[in-house]
Formats: sequence, structure tokens, C-alpha cells
Amino acid sequence: MTPFATLVLAASLAAQAPPSPPPHDMDALLGTWAGVVEHAGENAPIAFTFERKGEDVRTVVTIPAFHGRAGLGPAKRVGDRIETGGLTLDYDSATESLTATLPKDFVPRYEPRLTLKRAAAFPLPPRPEPQAPLREPLWSADLGAPLWADAAFRDGRVFVGGEDGRLHALEARTGRVLWSFKTGGAIRARAAFVGADVVVPSDDGFLYRVDARGGERWRVRLGDPVKRVPISDPKSRYETRAPAVTPVGDRLFVGTSAGQVLALGAAHGERLWEFKAGDTIATAPTVADGRVYVGSFDKHVYALRASDGGLLWKYDTGDAATSDVAILGNDVVVGSRSYDLERLDARTGRPRWKKYVWFSWVESSPTVFDGTIYVGTSDAARVLAVDPATGRSLWEADAYGSAWSKPAVTATRVYEAVAGVVPYSAPHRGAVVAFERATGQLAWWYQAKAPEPAPQERTAYGFPASVAIGDGMVFAPSLDGKLLAFAQ
Repeated sequence: MTPFATLVLAASLAAQAPPSPPPHDMDALLGTWAGVVEHAGENAPIAFTFERKGEDVRTVVTIPAFHGRAGLGPAKRVGDRIETGGLTLDYDSATESLTATLPKDFVPRYEPRLTLKRAAAFPLPPRPEPQAPLREPLWSADLGAPLWADAAFRDGRVFVGGEDGRLHALEARTGRVLWSFKTGGAIRARAAFVGADVVVPSDDGFLYRVDARGGERWRVRLGDPVKRVPISDPKSRYETRAPAVTPVGDRLFVGTSAGQVLALGAAHGERLWEFKAGDTIATAPTVADGRVYVGSFDKHVYALRASDGGLLWKYDTGDAATSDVAILGNDVVVGSRSYDLERLDARTGRPRWKKYVWFSWVESSPTVFDGTIYVGTSDAARVLAVDPATGRSLWEADAYGSAWSKPAVTATRVYEAVAGVVPYSAPHRGAVVAFERATGQLAWWYQAKAPEPAPQERTAYGFPASVAIGDGMVFAPSLDGKLLAFAQ
């Protein structure tokens, strides 16, 4: 989207299309052309509709994979080629077909083949309403500012950071705020724990260690203050979250907006080593077997020596790697904005398999539980249970919104928080959803209220951050500033 996956065929590309002269030679092509996009032996349905609007012919693309339509702007015909929104389609009058190889500007990493034939119509398949009970929260705590940061649970307490720079500790049973600690910038990262203390980075450029009563133990500078481009801005990279700290032994591992991976002493925050990637680190470091794994906006996943930060390998993901790396035996699993979920050899970085998700970033961090991989998708708005041996889906379920967050999994359920964006070409909603782990059947759900009146600029609502589970409850941070607690 445009964090709900750089939707190749997104309306933002319309702005790139040059103005076209009156396309009188397009008249013979007016109407709907339907077909498939093909990649790696798989295909997905798609349709283009050319409509006259005054002196122009406009193009609308319909993509069932994300339940939406997008305008590509004016279309013009040059001989047997149709140019629209940065895409060139070849017209074959003998077979009455349109074909194209989608460029990387449209579909990251790959160049799938598009084939279209004339069609009387191509309606979007109906999207069934959720067939499960609506669940009301046990409690709701208004924390006064949008909550983009993942929730964290420990010892009967829930911790979450807000856009106003405050870190909150709440009593899990009641939602009573126990304390709030103020930093100098927005908190977009999940809180982590060192003994009885909490460590969290802030967009003011500092890492804070806070004691169990909300008092500051120390702060250390990680870098310059972070300047985030909101998703309403066409230049946004959808950097909606910051990497959490990963404590291991007497060290803290953390990534930065400047592209560093840092190892710090847990006791005092002194810098032990630094590794520099080519762009922003948006993922929490994953540490296992003496290695540190991180993804970067520079389109790579890195494996570093935990002892000194030395590079062991790096793997090209084809687009921004904004998913935390998950450990799977001697391998790792990671998603990226190339529309791929991949399993890599942890020692070499060589791929075991790739699972392609049509027209959707895999922004969600995978969860490995009891031999199965669970992951959310962005524009595709689905939660997947994936066979780790083959990469094939065991089940796929509509999550009704963009699943940027990490699934929380128990022996019986999979919990996911999802966001809606308005206005947007896909009708996704903000919600909290619970699925039966064995089947993917929706067990219960909660829907966030969409902004009213509808905003003119692109706006996210609902639940972009990961839920936390504990004490038989699910804790969900919301962009309306509320932390909600549900019975599992």
C-alpha cells in the first residue's frame, strides 16, 4: 500500500501521469478489460476499465486481492500501445487482448505479466460481513494522545507509549493508570523490560530507562530527533512505528532512524558497538545463537555478530524490510514490502522459500507458535497461518483492515489489530479480530469508529499497533488515544 502496501496500481501514481491530448483513438477500447496477473506459477484477477470523462479517457483498475479500485488517471493510445498512469499496455487487435509486463515501479522486486480480454463487466466480489459476535471491551482507558506503539504486558501491568511522548503503566485488571512518564518526543516503540525497569526509545532521539514506579534511571542519546512524514503527505514512507529495544543478558540492542544498530550496556546505556545500514532501521533486533537480525528500509535483512556487530551476511529483500525477524529453528522468517514472506537460512541468509502476497506489503512481524507461522498482510487485509516447511497457507482469514501488527497467539486463538485508512481505494476498517487458531474462523471482533466527517487528507484510524495478551485479556492501543482491554 502506501503502508498498507505500495499498491502498485495506487491512485498516487495518477499524479505521475503526464497530461494527455483528447484521446479520440481510445474510443475503440472503451469499456472493461478483465484478466489476470501472473507470477511464479500463480495468478490474481484484475480488470481495467476505460471511461470517457469529457475530453479525456480515464482508467480505473479493479483488484479483488484487496477489495478495491484505484484511478490511474488519463489514458492515451499511441499506435498499438495504451499509456496510463505510468503503465504501458500492448493492444493486439487480432486477439482483442491487452498485455503488459508490470514494471518495478508498480510491483516491487518482480515483473509479473498482465493479460486482459474484453469483458461485459467486472464487479468486485462481495465481501461478507463478519459472522461472529461483536465483543465489547472490559475497560477503556483514555490516555489523551494517539497510540501508535505496541502494547506490552508484564506482571499484571500493561505499558504503552503515546504520540504526546508519555509512557503509561496501567493496572491490567482495571485499566487504572499507575504512572505516566514524559519524554521529549513521540513514543512509537514497544516498551521492553530490564529486571523491574522499563526501557523505551523516544522520537526525541533518547533511550530512557524507567524504574517500576515511573522514575527515570537514565537517558542516553541514540541520535538526532526523528522527523516523521505523516501518511497524509504523498512523500510518506509509512514509518508508522519505531524499533523496540531487545534486552539480552547485560546488553540492549536497538535500531535507529539513522540506520544504526546499536549494542548498549543495560546497566548504564554506554555504547558497546555500532553497525551502520544503508537506511532507517524500522524493526526490533532479534537476537539468537550469538546473532542479531534486523531489517532496514535499504531493502536488506542483516545478520550481525552479537559480540561486536560484525556483518555475517545480508540478504536483498527487494523492498523495505519493515517486519521483525522471527526465529524458526535454524532459520529465520521475515516479511517485506516486496509482497514476500520469506524463510532464510539463519547461518547464510540463503532463501528456503518465498511466499508471495498479491498487491500487499507484509508489514506484519511473523509469530512462530507450535510449529506454524502466523502473519498479517497490509492491503490484502488478511491473517495467514503458514506451513513452515513449504510456505503454503494452512488457512487465510479476512481481517477487515490493514494488518500491520504482529499477531498474538495462544493455544486456541490468534489475535490481530488492524487499521483503516480514509480516504483510500480499499474499504478497510479499524478493528480487533480474534480467530480460532486451528481453522482461522472468526471467533469475535470489535470495530473502531471511522472518522466523521470523512477527512480530506489520508488518515489512519483504529489499531495499527500490536496487541499484548496477559491475565486472560487482550490489550489493544488505538489511534483515538484509548487503550482497550478485551476478554480473550
